[in-house]
Amino acid sequence: MSLEAEELDRRIQAWIEHGADEGEEGAAEFGELAVELFAYQYEHNAVYRRFCRARRVDRGGSPGGRRSRRCR
Repeated sequence: MSLEAEELDRRIQAWIEHGADEGEEGAAEFGELAVELFAYQYEHNAVYRRFCRARRVDRGGSPGGRRSRRCR
């Protein structure tokens, strides 16, 4: 696992353990983590990227991306 993936994993685990109980701040952090996770998966998972492109979704607001639609 790359350092980038390990750091993202650590932050997600921390949110699961603590962030869900923090009201609006926890919800905002969840949104930020969701966008970062989407961008990471989009960049590192070719199958996921093709799926998203087929649905006309890009990197979800990451640098160089636009947030035209969410991947669902």
